[in-house]
Amino acid sequence: MAIADIVYACIECGGVETLRPAGDAETCERCGTRYCRVDGALIRAERPGRPPETRSAGEWLDLLAAIGADSPHAIRPAPVLLRIADRQRPHRAAGMYLGRIESFGPELEGVLSLAGDRLAVQTEAARFEWSLLELTAVQPSSRALQLKVRNGPLLSFKFPEGSAVLWETRVQRALQDLYTSLGRGTIIEFQPRIVTR
Repeated sequence: MAIADIVYACIECGGVETLRPAGDAETCERCGTRYCRVDGALIRAERPGRPPETRSAGEWLDLLAAIGADSPHAIRPAPVLLRIADRQRPHRAAGMYLGRIESFGPELEGVLSLAGDRLAVQTEAARFEWSLLELTAVQPSSRALQLKVRNGPLLSFKFPEGSAVLWETRVQRALQDLYTSLGRGTIIEFQPRIVTR
């Protein structure tokens, strides 16, 4: 996972999805803050004129949430690569049937938007749209975000210019806000299925 997937906003200037690859690091295109991996999974921010700051991925995510970098009020449409699992196929190993796995269709380039209780992808050829209430699971998968639609397909979104972690947070927050407004309770888990208490 790239640093920009985790540090989806610059801690120095607050720019959302402004980190770009720069050699063995990623640099904020707005303020020049440099982020690099150090000591295993730790990430260090090197800010112009300030001492470096090193944190774990979880600590960066907590800090970004605390400053509101994932605010639903700032959601802009994002370029996305969408794949739809249109069927399942048997999975076997050593001659034994182990279950079924999704088989994804071709990758579709489009633009993802989240507004109110609707999630939509506009491609060159078609528009796909789902109600948030149709979602039964929200889960990350490597550099993708996967959403399961009730009585429908599994959707996989990759963000060539953005962060799957940020979009996971946005969808989860929008779902919780919707569930709260409808009196459906607090969501306590989003995967392998949405569960409330």
